[in-house]
Amino acid sequence: MARRYPPPSPSPLGPPSPPPLSPSSPLSPNRHGPARPARSSTALTRRVHHLLALPRPPGPAAGARRRQPAVTPRQPSTPVPLSAAFSSVAETYKGKYPGLRTWSPVGLLADRPGRTNYAMIILNQKITRRDTLYRAWAASTVRLCADGGANRLYDALDAEERAIMLPTMIKGDLDSLRSDVRAYYASKGVAIKRDPSEYATDLMKCMEEVEAIEKASGKQFALLFYGGFSGRLDQTVHTMSILLKLREKRRETYVISEDSLAWVTDTGAHLIDIDHATMGQTCGILPIGVEDAFVRTEGLKWNLNWVTSIGGELSTSNHLLPSEPAVFLETTAPVFWTVEIQPNLAIPLLKSPLSPADEVARGVKDLGMGIARAAGEVRKDFGRRLSARSHPPAADGVGLGEREREREARVERAGLVRNFTSDDEYAERERDIDGYAQLD
Repeated sequence: MARRYPPPSPSPLGPPSPPPLSPSSPLSPNRHGPARPARSSTALTRRVHHLLALPRPPGPAAGARRRQPAVTPRQPSTPVPLSAAFSSVAETYKGKYPGLRTWSPVGLLADRPGRTNYAMIILNQKITRRDTLYRAWAASTVRLCADGGANRLYDALDAEERAIMLPTMIKGDLDSLRSDVRAYYASKGVAIKRDPSEYATDLMKCMEEVEAIEKASGKQFALLFYGGFSGRLDQTVHTMSILLKLREKRRETYVISEDSLAWVTDTGAHLIDIDHATMGQTCGILPIGVEDAFVRTEGLKWNLNWVTSIGGELSTSNHLLPSEPAVFLETTAPVFWTVEIQPNLAIPLLKSPLSPADEVARGVKDLGMGIARAAGEVRKDFGRRLSARSHPPAADGVGLGEREREREARVERAGLVRNFTSDDEYAERERDIDGYAQLD
């Protein structure tokens, strides 16, 4: 059941938002009746992510009459394309809220490609759902394992899957990385980096690597933390802390953990794209890390128009409306938005073993890559010689070496990105990677 909902309070957010496209839509501010009766709150004893995994509403009963009633309902067999429906609603709200932020993470879980480039960081928490792992993997361009996250990935896959789903890099202090996992990925050419710093967690070290790849490649990624809201409580709070800090630095950072997809919505107005095929019914709005927040929503079964806080009223186990393609949320302070993930999503098919024609094509491609690498080495050698003549080494003999190593590191990171940015990269993930293995 949904948590307690008090009567609406005077809103500091201004007048209600513009009317929706359809006068009968539940997005209308006056659609919903009075608040639900109060219940004793036990929200603090619950986990901060989803607690329910409700099945999707059943379809029409077999043998139902085809004759339509006087008021024709929405036809599930011919729905309006989700992107078009969301875009239409977004245009309406942007007219009222010029600073409106839109969120459309549907590509993370959908069975169709999205337009957003994701950098996926797999954390050291047990992988309980292969369906979300596969879909998030397919949606991502760069995939990093934070130390023991490589163990979790390795254990979640069989031998054939491991050979195809190779991470871009494993990074951390490597105190959790098992020797057999390390040897396996090193033999496959996966980059393994040890960062012994005691002033950053493995997650933070992987985030630094993503920033370095972005700088070297000129690409920008939305961050995806796979795991982080399960297991140890201190790690869960650390993940929440990182999300709150990143909201001012990065436009999009998401978490997929067990049955939940979550992120932080900052102060202001937001419109969230809802994909009912992959998102479940249950959702929540959590004011974690702030004293309180006045939140107003439209498009939920029990809309908010009141102050929410950890020590006061909370909206957990709220419900999405199947007829609505979006949820509007306006808040005076950062809040976590969390929505459950539908159970048993279809797992993308992995590519079958290479055919003879594929082997020939792969050989030609590898030959071309080898020639390109050889030409690159010639250019680098020529550049080093030219630089040595123009810029003599510093007095201590290390100035030029440090510059050269930094330059090579940038080239290497850019190469890691290029190896994973082809249109069919998920289908051809088993090709040899021009990476490296650094075993300390």
